[in-house]
Amino acid sequence: MRARPWRGTIIFAGAAVAVAAVTVVRYTAPSSDTPTSSAAVEGTHTVVGDAERVTYGTVQVSVTFTGDTITDVTTLQAPHAHARSIAINARATPLLAREAVTAGSARIDTVSGATYTSEGYRRSLQSALDQVD
Repeated sequence: MRARPWRGTIIFAGAAVAVAAVTVVRYTAPSSDTPTSSAAVEGTHTVVGDAERVTYGTVQVSVTFTGDTITDVTTLQAPHAHARSIAINARATPLLAREAVTAGSARIDTVSGATYTSEGYRRSLQSALDQVD
């Protein structure tokens, strides 16, 4: 069976739409009759890093903090112009996110085979961290 290159694009586009929807919900101020979540009460907030241009596209992350601790990193943009880029980033971005949460900083290792994405990820992550400092 021959691979269809557009399938990865549709999957990535769907993921991007889902991330955008979550971002809109997070940045929409609650009305006075909307109860606040326990996470908001505990000091959870999300910061979006700069969109960093790399050789095969753009990398951008959002970082969720609880207090001063990184609790989650979400990839908002990753190179997706080629099927190979989609495959590489599907493997690399979760690894980079886990490492960022574990390290608690932008001092993370490069993922083998995803050098450009790793560099852009680190720069976007650092720009988000700089907004908090």
